[in-house]
Amino acid sequence: MTFFYSGFSIAFILDRITKQIIISIIPGNSCIKIFKFFYITNIKNTGICFGFLDNSIFLPILIVASVLALGFIFTYVYRKRWILRPFPLFCLGLISGGILGNLIDRILFRGVIDFIDFRIWPVFNLADTFIVCGVFCLIIFYWRRTDASRMF
Repeated sequence: MTFFYSGFSIAFILDRITKQIIISIIPGNSCIKIFKFFYITNIKNTGICFGFLDNSIFLPILIVASVLALGFIFTYVYRKRWILRPFPLFCLGLISGGILGNLIDRILFRGVIDFIDFRIWPVFNLADTFIVCGVFCLIIFYWRRTDASRMF
């Protein structure tokens, strides 16, 4: 469980700290150019990834879905804690920390604070990054395990 809570804490704390810094330094709907291709942009996303479901009518649904996802992950980790390896536990912690970070934004600000802006991709935040990286790493981890077992 240490790996799960480590991933969870890293994702949640870094997400909250970075969002608080952005809110305190950059006014809403404005940006700062860091490099030619990289900006820090303070925007509120009322939907989910890529602005999908970008309507305040979906906010209660997104909150309930986040709570259910967290409940499912925590229950799964608790029940499987003796058989899960450290790496998947850490990945599930990253995913959970990211979900909770965005859930708190939805409750406090009626939308998620996004700020990482490469101008060729929709603006996102660290919680989104932790969720995507956690899911991607889990897919690769389990894909490689099943693929390797077929080879030998």
